[in-house]
Amino acid sequence: QDDFECPICLENFVDPRSLPCLHTFCQQCIADLVDASQTTRAAHPSSPSPSSASSIVTCPQCSKVHVVPPGGAAAFQKNFVVSSLMAKIQLLAQLEKGAETPETIREIVDDIQAVSHNSEGSDGVTASP
Repeated sequence: QDDFECPICLENFVDPRSLPCLHTFCQQCIADLVDASQTTRAAHPSSPSPSSASSIVTCPQCSKVHVVPPGGAAAFQKNFVVSSLMAKIQLLAQLEKGAETPETIREIVDDIQAVSHNSEGSDGVTASP
């Protein structure tokens, strides 16, 4: 279960995004890190940074500093593998409860397939297992 928890908020991932160092966090958690970084840089303008005009974020797991792409946290690569696995785990949990109707199960399966389909890169290679 820990593999599906964001190391920042300690909750299940919500819209998981990967930093260039390949550590994964919730999109909102990354956005909060970017905001905190901007606040720190504003308070300490003499701090070294990759570019004074760009936002940066420091990975809380490995401490690597990354430039935030245009578009902010949402522009970091979505982790489709984690998204797909999370959807499958949610489906299994709901099936175990027996609370789902066949229509709802079909909707969840369609969502999983959509996530899996979106995980194909431009080279056609699927990123999910």
